[in-house]
Amino acid sequence: MWADIMERVCGGSHVAVDAVLEGHARFAVRGEDYPGMVTAAGALLAGRLYLDVSEQALQRLDAFEGEAYERVAVQVQAADGASLDAWAYRVRPEFAYQLTSDTWSPEHFELEGKARFLALYGGFSQAAVYNPGMTAALLESTLTSLPLIARGKVRENYAVGADRILMIASDRLSAFDVIMGEPIPGKGALLTQMALFWFDKLAGIVPNHLTGDDPLSAVSSEAEKAQVRDRAMLVKRLKPLPVEAVVRGYLAGSGWAEYQKSGEVCGVKLPAGLQNASKLPAPIFTPATKAEMGDHDENISFDRMAEIIGLDLATRVRDIAIQLYQRAADYALTKGIIIADTKFEFGLDADGTLTLMDEVLTPDSSRYWPVESYAEGSNPPSYDKQFVRDWLEQATVDGKPWGKTAPAPRLPDEVIARTSAKYQEALERLTR
Repeated sequence: MWADIMERVCGGSHVAVDAVLEGHARFAVRGEDYPGMVTAAGALLAGRLYLDVSEQALQRLDAFEGEAYERVAVQVQAADGASLDAWAYRVRPEFAYQLTSDTWSPEHFELEGKARFLALYGGFSQAAVYNPGMTAALLESTLTSLPLIARGKVRENYAVGADRILMIASDRLSAFDVIMGEPIPGKGALLTQMALFWFDKLAGIVPNHLTGDDPLSAVSSEAEKAQVRDRAMLVKRLKPLPVEAVVRGYLAGSGWAEYQKSGEVCGVKLPAGLQNASKLPAPIFTPATKAEMGDHDENISFDRMAEIIGLDLATRVRDIAIQLYQRAADYALTKGIIIADTKFEFGLDADGTLTLMDEVLTPDSSRYWPVESYAEGSNPPSYDKQFVRDWLEQATVDGKPWGKTAPAPRLPDEVIARTSAKYQEALERLTR
């Protein structure tokens, strides 16, 4: 399909496929405009082009964004008529040289099967990339062969017989409990990969809802398989517990706000003198009730949780959730990531067995902080939708600040790209 891809980018040059590596395309600039072309390394990470795969180079690039390069929206046209969004980048060649001269090697072109390319010419360089292994963004799945059970903020659940559920993670994103109108390309697949990674890492503590069956086996048409591939899990049908099991290792978010008022979080008394983002003496369990879509979850005490589901079950959920958090947090720290807090969900199977379900330890259900940016007393940058939240805080609708109610303002392309890149970075750091 991709052998005949052509792309028109600014300045009159054309971009065509130069090689296909494991189903992914590498691009090269063609045309008479820039005969003195030379190549160096770049990396496509969830829709964002970096000029090198080293972290030091990426930090240098981010430090000079705007001054060092600019990005232009373009479109990729395939021989079968498909049209997909991509980006062209103009980068000052002297800056690109700084990024690539020390670390680039040809092997980077095949690393993880991602498309990598940068062409330098004249007073500017221009690079155009597209990763055909990344499927088109999915705002909402529309399977007709299976009964829809529920459509949540991010996922759709379909019934597969009487005892299984096909969970599809869309590319929707919600902030302030409002679903954005624009998807984050690749987000659903990344969340699914991360959840599967953590289910494997947490094995042995508590059973989980995975069946081991291929999600593609639940549908037959190619159109529906395209909506399922890489972004779905085929899981056991459980009776969900009506509470969320939140574990906090650091003081942040609503926990920090509550602590400032009372010195407690969900009835758990904490030492005096803690600051925003302080590490707690030990992880604490702070449950919440599940809210309907569009409403806010409500923090509750452990005693209230025991009233809802019973003391014995509440105690088991608390102890297991803390154990899950501790194992995950210890592992993530070895990869340079702090898991400040997270939310687990549990259900009961037909035999009454407590089972870990839904997503687990993704950036949507957890607060991930990079170790190198952590400082007590301030909010560290997080590996999630923080770019979206920050932009929404200053967004206006009809000249007035957005009231954090639907509909949400349209997200700029740059916010979408940065959010996508952050999700990708979190997964790569954890699994490298």
